[in-house]
Amino acid sequence: MIHVGAVGICGTDLHIFHEFANYNRDERGQPIPLQQEPQILGHEFCGTVEAVGSDIRKCRPGDKVVVDRC
Repeated sequence: MIHVGAVGICGTDLHIFHEFANYNRDERGQPIPLQQEPQILGHEFCGTVEAVGSDIRKCRPGDKVVVDRC
């Protein structure tokens, strides 16, 4: 679990928010409106590890981390 300290908003996020771009598509490849199928924006963030699962070996609570979710 990460306590988020800051979130980055990239140009693609702004295009999606203002409905100039949309990566959710229906079965015919047509854009699905954000109101109908929301998207997660702000996918680049940093923070502090609060807790880790039993399989995690590289991070410990208190570690500073940067995440880029694609």
